[in-house]
Amino acid sequence: MTKNQRVVVDWLSNTGYDFLSDLVELEGYYDSVPDEVCEAFSDLSGREKIEVVKQSASNLLKKS
Repeated sequence: MTKNQRVVVDWLSNTGYDFLSDLVELEGYYDSVPDEVCEAFSDLSGREKIEVVKQSASNLLKKS
């Protein structure tokens, strides 16, 4: 996993909010998403974005 992927996975896995809403905000670059996370996400390829979503969802499922 790349550094950019880890930044996004860490944010998605630890926001404490609704996962799907966080994904929408991340894709739309809303103000609630830190700039570092937005930049990391925008640098990811399509495949890397899918891997990030998969890993983040897996992390959240383990926590619940």
